[in-house]
Amino acid sequence: MRVAPLPAVTALLMLTLLLSAGLWQLRRAEEKRAIAVEQAYRVEKQSLILEPTLAASASLAQLRHRRASATGHYRSDAQYLLDNRVHKQMAGYHVLTAFRLGDSDVHVLVNRGWLPVGPDRRRLPDITVPEQAVALEGTIVAPPSSGIALGDSGYDAEGSPRVVQRVDMARIQAQLGGSLLPFVLRLSPASEQGYTRDWQLRTGLTPERHVGYAVQWFALAAALLTLCIWVAVKRTRRQHHGH
Repeated sequence: MRVAPLPAVTALLMLTLLLSAGLWQLRRAEEKRAIAVEQAYRVEKQSLILEPTLAASASLAQLRHRRASATGHYRSDAQYLLDNRVHKQMAGYHVLTAFRLGDSDVHVLVNRGWLPVGPDRRRLPDITVPEQAVALEGTIVAPPSSGIALGDSGYDAEGSPRVVQRVDMARIQAQLGGSLLPFVLRLSPASEQGYTRDWQLRTGLTPERHVGYAVQWFALAAALLTLCIWVAVKRTRRQHHGH
């Protein structure tokens, strides 16, 4: 049987790509399972007390998903409304407020939850914070993703709160005039001075979804292989009858 080189090479490349995609999805499923186990382990660990000394050694990679507590003062002059945050199909903001640890110049950025935009964007919500010292609890997470960036970043606006399009930790630290820990403390629903806090640990697609996609890629590879065999058999029979 004579094999046409171009179709054969094309089919082989497609088969390789499909199998590679399936194997990649399986690897991602294993990675997601490992992340879920690590998250559960860190959440169950004893709550970490955020202290000013952490400024010299704090690491997001080591502390992410740890429960933490802190005592200090909210900075009413350093509040940010992170725009384009959606909750139950409603547009709104995440309220980010700098929190000064104790009497130091070290701060942590606290995500106090979600608020709706309201009927008039020019009228910002009241996000007043208490002047006295408070104790709060939360979970250490990475700064929120950028999401949709529309127009100016918002950090050059006068006053507080500022409506911002993304979390720029360097800009926030510069405006604080002090140190800023390299993560965000997502305020616990049990703590006061917060808003809607329907927090969930997210890692993107679940392991089950990755496995499902892997099955689809392998099914396509099997279908392609079946088609190639069918074409080859049909061509062999045609050549046999031709002789």
